[in-house]
Amino acid sequence: VLIERLTVRDTNHGIYLRNALRTTIRDCVLEGRRGRVPEENHGKALHVWYTKDTTLQGNRMTAYRDGIYLSFAEAADIERNLAWELDRFGLHSMYSQKITIRNNAFLRNTAGVALMFSNRMVMEGNRFAENLGSRTYGLLLKDCSDSEFRENRFTDNTIGLFVDGSNRN
Repeated sequence: VLIERLTVRDTNHGIYLRNALRTTIRDCVLEGRRGRVPEENHGKALHVWYTKDTTLQGNRMTAYRDGIYLSFAEAADIERNLAWELDRFGLHSMYSQKITIRNNAFLRNTAGVALMFSNRMVMEGNRFAENLGSRTYGLLLKDCSDSEFRENRFTDNTIGLFVDGSNRN
């Protein structure tokens, strides 16, 4: 499946991939409903659940709860995306494996990126700036192991990097 140059505006949820194989979402613009939806009802711009070989490239996301949400994803490439002014995370990964996160920008969100129970990742060349909300960090690693983190840049976050229970990185 290829989804390319799609614009999604004024929605509670953007694009939801479920049980998908070899999907690419590229150069899309996703703008949620700012200020009109309570946070607990606000969805994700890109929700990726139980997928394999997913590419998310060159997308722009704002005004959702999360920009990119990965859950039980395997072998995803996330490159050159912009996630800004989101209610929660620019990117949130739960129980995902072999994820590459390269050259993205996570700006002015409540928190930049939360990687939880996800392993064998490569994260390089990303920018984390002005993530100053109550969740406080640019990047959170919670029980993430066997991954590589290189040349990421943290500017004006309450906490740049928070690591909890993560090993062999």
